[in-house]
Amino acid sequence: IIVDGNPFTEFKEVNPFKIYYSSKKKLLIANCSVGICTPFLKYLKQSNPQLVSYSGIDFDFVKIVRNKALVDQVWFSTSDTHARTKSFNGVRVDKNKEAMKAISDGKASFIKVQIDVASNGQNKKRTIGFSKKSGLTIFKNNDSSIDDLQKKLQLLLDAYNTYGSFK
Repeated sequence: IIVDGNPFTEFKEVNPFKIYYSSKKKLLIANCSVGICTPFLKYLKQSNPQLVSYSGIDFDFVKIVRNKALVDQVWFSTSDTHARTKSFNGVRVDKNKEAMKAISDGKASFIKVQIDVASNGQNKKRTIGFSKKSGLTIFKNNDSSIDDLQKKLQLLLDAYNTYGSFK
């Protein structure tokens, strides 16, 4: 990269984001993508191993589906020629045999589902994404009354608690 006539062989992109910690749940919440958060956490852990210790959440996709989740999206690895991953998107992807086999075989890396979550005074279907990289995504179409940070964090915690109640 050449900037003002000077060549640079590397650069760092600044991605500001906020991190929240629930001491009660021992849960770290980052308001950013997994692609930004994961390298940041790895750097913290490597540079300060005496201060930073964490482990990821291994979301059990089979358990999520077993608890009557309506699956809208599945990403999974494949050994197909010319492709490393596949994605199935649509209404009731849980009716697709290949997508469900990927989940049952442990190949799925991300699922987006609709599940009942009681939060902020309402019990309703919420669209939630679960990632094998410990990510939990709340999709904006959940509830227009969730319009501030505290309500959004509460919905995230309630979605996590709902997952925790699955058998």
